Amino acid sequence: MSEGRTIAVIADIHYGWSETEDRHGDIGDILLHRAVAHLNDIVNPDVTLLMGDLLEDGDAPGAHAQRVRLQEILHDLHGPHVVIPGNHDGDIDAFYRSFDRASDITEVAGMRVLPFIDDDRPGWCAERPVSQLDRFRKAREGFDGPIIALQHVPIFPDGALDCPFNHLDADAIIAAMNAADVQLCISGHYHPGHLPLQVGSTSLVTAPSLHMAPFELLVIRLDGDHAHMEPHALAVDPALGLRDYHIHTEFGYCAQDAEFARGIDLGHRFGMVEVGFAEHSGQLCFTEDDYWAGLCHRKGVDAITPYANRMDAYFEAAAAVRAPGVRVGLELDFDFQGRAVLQPRDRERADFLLGSIHRLASLDQGCWDPSAVVEEFLWMVGKVVSQDVNIMAHPFRIIKRDGIVLDWSIIEHVVDALQWTNTAAEINFHMGGPPVEFVTLCMERGVKLALGGDAHQLLDVGNFAPHLALLEAAGAPRDLSEVLFRLGD
Repeated sequence: MSEGRTIAVIADIHYGWSETEDRHGDIGDILLHRAVAHLNDIVNPDVTLLMGDLLEDGDAPGAHAQRVRLQEILHDLHGPHVVIPGNHDGDIDAFYRSFDRASDITEVAGMRVLPFIDDDRPGWCAERPVSQLDRFRKAREGFDGPIIALQHVPIFPDGALDCPFNHLDADAIIAAMNAADVQLCISGHYHPGHLPLQVGSTSLVTAPSLHMAPFELLVIRLDGDHAHMEPHALAVDPALGLRDYHIHTEFGYCAQDAEFARGIDLGHRFGMVEVGFAEHSGQLCFTEDDYWAGLCHRKGVDAITPYANRMDAYFEAAAAVRAPGVRVGLELDFDFQGRAVLQPRDRERADFLLGSIHRLASLDQGCWDPSAVVEEFLWMVGKVVSQDVNIMAHPFRIIKRDGIVLDWSIIEHVVDALQWTNTAAEINFHMGGPPVEFVTLCMERGVKLALGGDAHQLLDVGNFAPHLALLEAAGAPRDLSEVLFRLGD
């Protein structure tokens, strides 16, 4: 009936809910933004379904602005999506002034999706008007592909699940779905979610709430008559002991919404045991105009002036947040002579140093000879790792960005330099990750690996799903502490 189709389900964001021990609707926009990034980068679904309760209070004075914010984030989602309201979303007309309203029978990727907005009943239950049941029959007419029913409140036979919420007319709805050979009936509302319950031809499933840790969305893969369910958590298990040593701050010229306080908060919510802030040294030492004009890289430390230098302000702000599990370092820029843009006093104040190659003289001068660019790049790698940096950040970004093919000799040269100087290699997916061969060779040579979100925006703090997938592909051990870098080791 269905082959190779992937459905993503996001339920119960409750944006605007004040933070409690187990509920995180206060960061609902960040959770959705992170979910969208995860779907774009990892899942690539044919359709994404949002199952209602996007807001905590859809009638509150700030609800319109919250809806607009979520819709802006959904614009970044690569594939089509269908949105239905829940009992918290307020006035339906107001809801659909912000979100696109799907038709009663929506065709997408060879499937027919039927969104239902049912009547509320006491106890946060629901009931479907009898007239709506005929939509199943109409959807099946002349169509032999999968039909998917959507509603906010779960549907299941009475007593089949330990769930307090149901449709009062669940039996009639299930009978109508079975008669039309509906393959999937997807709901939200019940925050823990529940495993699929097969009733006749229909698989009944409730997606977990996104606003409760570990912030899961549901991925459903259809293959014939089988539906395989995959929960995807946006947070990691703290037992993994993961650390993000590459988070930007409000002091960065290229930062979007990154800042010290929120980076710490989100790092801990998303399962990090330690967070590390590393602002660009060149951006702290030069004015914004001079930095982007390249003065930092042409002239280096010799061109730093007191009026432009913000290092004191950066480390004063750092002093207010430093605590166990919070480190403050620097991401070093290097001039075209291979010198770190760093004064001795600031080296002493930093907990750790990342070394980064952001510009090369050959590329700035418009050189189109790949061999000349690679030669300068490898020379610069040697300069960076020779200056007592802890981690080489995004090792290949500068040449990958210019379309230069990473052959084995380049990879081996960089790993040799890292091994010789006992420098960790960063796995960083901001603008694309390193090749799997590089990660494998690092592990074979004993080069430690540091995970970096390179968070210029808050959604990337500890966002390590692609990093963990790459480590698995590279053959990393189950105990990641054997290969991951940790300050103090």
